[in-house]
Amino acid sequence: MVTKYFTVDAALLQELGERLIGRPHIALAELIKNAYDADATTCEVEIEQDRITISDNGEGMDEHTFSSLYLRLGTQNKREAETSKRLGRPLTGAKGVGRLATQFLGAKLRIESCREESNSPAIVASIDWSKIVSGEELTKFPVNTDTKDRRDIEVFPDGSGHGTRIIIENLRAELDDEDVRELGREVWLLRPPFNQFGRGISRRDRDDPKNFEIRFLSEDESFEKRFDEIFDDLTEKVWRAKIFGRIENGRESDAGFIEVEFRDGYPTNSPYEVFSDSVELSQLKALDTGAEDSTGDPERFGKPFLNSIAYTIYVYRLERKQAASVPLSELREYLMKFGNVSIYDAGFRLPYYGIDTDWLLNGRDQARRLSVSSLLPSKWGLETRYLLELPAPGRIFGFVEVNTSLEGRIAEKSGAKPGEWLEIQAGRDRLHDNPAYDQLQAFVRYGLDLYANRYAARSVRAAESVADREPAERKYKRVVQVLEQNRDQISDVVYGEAIKEAKEAERAAKSQDNQFTQRIAAIAPLAAAGMTALAMTHELNREVRFLQSAERRLRSIAKELGLSNLSDEADQLRSSLERLRALQSLFSPLLSAEDREERARLRVDPVVRGVVDGMAPLTPGLEIVTRIDEDVRFPPAPLAVWNALLQNVIANAWNACLASSNATVEIVGFENANDGVLWVSDTGAGIDLDDADRMFDAFERKLEVPREQASLAIGGQGLGLAIVRMLAETHKAEVAFVEPEEGFATTFQLKWRK
Repeated sequence: MVTKYFTVDAALLQELGERLIGRPHIALAELIKNAYDADATTCEVEIEQDRITISDNGEGMDEHTFSSLYLRLGTQNKREAETSKRLGRPLTGAKGVGRLATQFLGAKLRIESCREESNSPAIVASIDWSKIVSGEELTKFPVNTDTKDRRDIEVFPDGSGHGTRIIIENLRAELDDEDVRELGREVWLLRPPFNQFGRGISRRDRDDPKNFEIRFLSEDESFEKRFDEIFDDLTEKVWRAKIFGRIENGRESDAGFIEVEFRDGYPTNSPYEVFSDSVELSQLKALDTGAEDSTGDPERFGKPFLNSIAYTIYVYRLERKQAASVPLSELREYLMKFGNVSIYDAGFRLPYYGIDTDWLLNGRDQARRLSVSSLLPSKWGLETRYLLELPAPGRIFGFVEVNTSLEGRIAEKSGAKPGEWLEIQAGRDRLHDNPAYDQLQAFVRYGLDLYANRYAARSVRAAESVADREPAERKYKRVVQVLEQNRDQISDVVYGEAIKEAKEAERAAKSQDNQFTQRIAAIAPLAAAGMTALAMTHELNREVRFLQSAERRLRSIAKELGLSNLSDEADQLRSSLERLRALQSLFSPLLSAEDREERARLRVDPVVRGVVDGMAPLTPGLEIVTRIDEDVRFPPAPLAVWNALLQNVIANAWNACLASSNATVEIVGFENANDGVLWVSDTGAGIDLDDADRMFDAFERKLEVPREQASLAIGGQGLGLAIVRMLAETHKAEVAFVEPEEGFATTFQLKWRK
């Protein structure tokens, strides 16, 4: 019998780098974690277009540690040690993939390191990853090393004489300014957001030896300052509610604690208030993921799988009156990119969890319009559909702190089976999908559901405290009763006039109440569609960011390889992006509380042009001409009102023009002596003016779209013009179809008093 031995191909380094790292910011995270494990208090990251430098003031390496630990893949020293030498930090590294991160980022690597408490010389090493040759043994891959006098090495962060500096050059992809900014944002988000299992977010004392600061070095000195200002605004100034959760010694106590804090005036007319709840982890249920193999109502966990967890989630409703260092528009944009709830493992963010991943399913359930939580016990029961108040991912900013290394050690000591604790997957950007993860997901989501429940309850109480719920009809009926009871004390003439007017007012109030009820019933089906539109807008934002990144990568590859055809494809992708952004603009007034609620006399021309541009992707081939006097202004109303009204009118004109060989719409705005007027004329099918008023009733649809154009029609439920009339009348404007000018088949008119 002949004994054979495994050998390792040098190309395995590249294969592992691609599979275990995957993305640049994950690679950077691995290198920063190495600095943390080395007891550094400061790690500096400098990103340039073709060079990345990471330096720290940790314990550093000498020639022996470099050879025995750094150059040996898969060592178990971190797993065996469990904590760092000097500060006792729980170690974040376990699989030895940090060094693979360097070859994933760039072809050339230089290392400079000086060991703490050692008189040994500095170690200097260089590696050229491009020299890896498939088929050659890994043990024969060269690493050039040398030693230098410690005094000849540039000092490390904070003037330290010990630490490690990693310089990566010949980057795999050339970074433009936007790439550098994006990587900077990801690095900024790596920083630990709150103290170990502490309540809320706080800035640690910079003199605390356990503090770990990540500095992003950039030519733009305002870069980090701006993000710090955004962070301060979001965590200190503009939040409206805060959700705090904590588990301590959960495997023994089986207990978690949750607290929801509401600021005064949220919702309107509601006082400052705090709600608390305790949770039995074993009695929680896993969230319904909606998977096809789901067996219905999930069973309770039956036992605790978590030991120490803490989270803080902030809920926002950004409005103009709120004081902030950063413009509210910038805060909204930031939340759309980096909102939702992130997970930090031992103080480092896991990049899988955040705005791009609906891991708590709050975005899904908000869009689905679920009404009642499957997590909350009966003591939180409400008659209202409280889960409709569940905040979307772009309205929250939160942090969950876990320590998978510590969770694993405690679980093993308690006799837990493999897979029954929080554990990082091999790719290191997400947690294993196991009972512990499901319990974490349920515990955090419990806090969001409790927020929605208490917000709904506060809204009901606030409405009851200020609302006059008695119908006007009943009030007038009581007036009639009082007049009849006192008839003998009133002259016949006065009584006759008074009773006549009171009964007429009673009839009018009843008619108005009935009309209002009918209109609400008519437009009720649009509520779900509106929420779906908001959810779609969130998804569009994510897809736009992905496509922007894809376009930049395509251009970089096309330039590098000289592929003109690929460059043409990038141009097509950019055109698609521009159309997608135009579609987004249709929904933007719905996302801003200011645009939904702030009443102003808006200029007609820019509002019309914005809607026309936004609808262009939906109305291909339709020529829209605008002739609007510069000074014409709408009546006082939020932007969302005129945005919705114009969208419906233009959609009707488009549908009418589908069978026309000359599809044209003209929008004219002007003022006369008393009124402001807006005409929308089209060359479509036309309508009978004698029957035009009925077109504004709900579910009245006269237009017949040819079958071959049916797929191009917008809407089609007969509600558009009913909504147009309701919006117009609510804001003191009138709508009608009038005699069209020559060359047009139909003219819609919106008129209001100046």
